[in-house]
Amino acid sequence: MKKNRVTLLILVLIILLVRFLTGIEISGHKSIWFADIKNLSGFKQGELKKLAGYTFNKVNNHAAKVTLSKDILNDKEARIVFLSVSDGQNKARVFTGIGIGLLQAANIAIDEYFKSNKQRWWPRWTRLDIVDEVIKEKSNNFSKDSSLYGFATDRITYQAFLSAEVIANKLITLENKPDKVNIINYALYKYKDLPSKEAKKRIKKLNNFFNKEGQDFYAFSTKSYLNDNKKIIVLYRNHKVFNSLNNDDLLLASIEAGEYFKRTVDKNGRFVYLYSPITGKAGSSYNILRHAGSVYSMLELYEVTKDKELLATAKRGIEYLKRQARYCKNSSNKSLCIIEKDLFKLGSNGLAAVAIAKYQKITEDNTYNNLLLALGAGMLERLEQNGNFRVHKEVYSTGQVLGFRSSFYPGEAILGLLRIYELNKDKKWLEAVIRAANYRINSDPDYAIEKRDHWFLYCLNDLYRYRKDDIYLTHGFKIADYISRNQLSKQEYQDQNGAYFRSDSVTFNATKSEAVCTAYKLAKDFGYTDNQHRYKNALIKSIMFQLQFQLGPELSMYFDKPGFALGGFYKGIGKYNVRNDYVQHNLSSIVCLGQMDFD
Repeated sequence: MKKNRVTLLILVLIILLVRFLTGIEISGHKSIWFADIKNLSGFKQGELKKLAGYTFNKVNNHAAKVTLSKDILNDKEARIVFLSVSDGQNKARVFTGIGIGLLQAANIAIDEYFKSNKQRWWPRWTRLDIVDEVIKEKSNNFSKDSSLYGFATDRITYQAFLSAEVIANKLITLENKPDKVNIINYALYKYKDLPSKEAKKRIKKLNNFFNKEGQDFYAFSTKSYLNDNKKIIVLYRNHKVFNSLNNDDLLLASIEAGEYFKRTVDKNGRFVYLYSPITGKAGSSYNILRHAGSVYSMLELYEVTKDKELLATAKRGIEYLKRQARYCKNSSNKSLCIIEKDLFKLGSNGLAAVAIAKYQKITEDNTYNNLLLALGAGMLERLEQNGNFRVHKEVYSTGQVLGFRSSFYPGEAILGLLRIYELNKDKKWLEAVIRAANYRINSDPDYAIEKRDHWFLYCLNDLYRYRKDDIYLTHGFKIADYISRNQLSKQEYQDQNGAYFRSDSVTFNATKSEAVCTAYKLAKDFGYTDNQHRYKNALIKSIMFQLQFQLGPELSMYFDKPGFALGGFYKGIGKYNVRNDYVQHNLSSIVCLGQMDFD
């Protein structure tokens, strides 16, 4: 009996010592840490996805049984998993499960969640991350890409942060160093449910860790899965993975982009131009040209969904455009120019005309017809007889013409003039379009091709239907061929495949998708079957690339305002700001592809 008491006392002392060293509650195998973890190479994606399904069912109290594989059930390796849960209104809470075998680790994470969720808030989004590759780092230098790797402290400090947590809370500096201040601030959030004494102990350990030079820590990757309460989604680099597409995928992505616009256009019709989901703040800059393009994309979506709220939002955007119109300088016929910060830009009039013409066509509401014609007159005044636009940008107050020349303003203006002709049938508009289009093709035949001018290809598609001149068809195909021949494949990282030319900007690729999709329409309608199939195949690959960077709950759940940026598109890998033209171009290209049949 005495021997048993001594043994029990020793065990209690050991437990207390571990608690003192780690500063955390004992739950599962707390002696395990990242140095002990083996990768997941022995498991198939389907096996791990079923483990995620098992975990999500437990969290949501679903009775549905998930049959786990023998490899999962018999796994005896040291494992670490992370369970992230959000109610959709608040930043996700992240629970760690550490155990022998994947099933035990998952069950411990589930238990930790239920211990914390005493108020029983509803988990709208859940995500499971299973630690895979572990790399030891030296001297507080984080050498890995934080969009792929999280980081963990040493075994004594015993803290770890997912890649998504690193991104959302800026836990790594631009110099690839752990950001002590941000880490401490985020840790305070993670520890908010702990007793004050316990939380202070953990913060002290973090401070001690970062105050010492040359501390070892770990970078780690995970296999990641999201449950959005509809289905389980495989993730890579904190975004969804697309291996195929169907019309439902495209419609859902389009609607979510439209919802983003509905949230971010104020009562006066002004967009949130630039939004940082990481800081939760909007930028102060603006761009009226991109405003007009965004209104146009909303109207394209309205044609598909007939969403009256979306139409009303787009109309507020047109009213905002109308308030920026001024009588053009040195004009004898009351033409109008869109003015922003005392500047007239040819493209602003062009895209304003495109948006207004679209509204008028799909609603048969002629309220803005006089505005449309006056904007067109403003562009005609700047078009020379040879088809050259002599003005791309001018100072409104002085009339000074600036030397700036845009690659895209002429295409935007030509398209605006053509859309006016489509509504009003006055041949002066068509004659102006033909002059301008011919000049653009003949003055520098390679220019629009090398610039991959999607706006000009929009114009060529429409123009060829009014004037069957092969020069328009051929030039349109040349632009699309140049783009589709330069599509990336077999890249080092799987989420770079499908991009055109480069993978660092999703919006750059979206504009090229618009061009390719427009060329597809030409090829389909006029019997160029080879071109049609080639453009469609390229477009599907590109849209799969683009959709990876539409903000969904898989990353948004870690932001302070998880729901605000949902449906928006961020710029690209590691660049998480959302801008209205990022959404615009992705939306337009997705809507275009959605009009095709997937057979």
